[in-house]
Amino acid sequence: MINKGEWKLYPNSNEEGFSKCCEFDGFKFVFIDHSGKIHDLRPQENRPSYNNFNKFVRFFHLKIFFK
Repeated sequence: MINKGEWKLYPNSNEEGFSKCCEFDGFKFVFIDHSGKIHDLRPQENRPSYNNFNKFVRFFHLKIFFK
């Protein structure tokens, strides 16, 4: 991982084949590499997604219905 201020000082990949990346501002464990590809390393059950949103909505509706 490279700080944004040092981004241009390092090559795009090292001798082991790893690409340089930096953490995306405001999103812990979300990284962006030199080609612009985003790597989301957050746990799958906490990651914002359509499926997780639907789980939340169903739970919310059940909570209201059985109140």
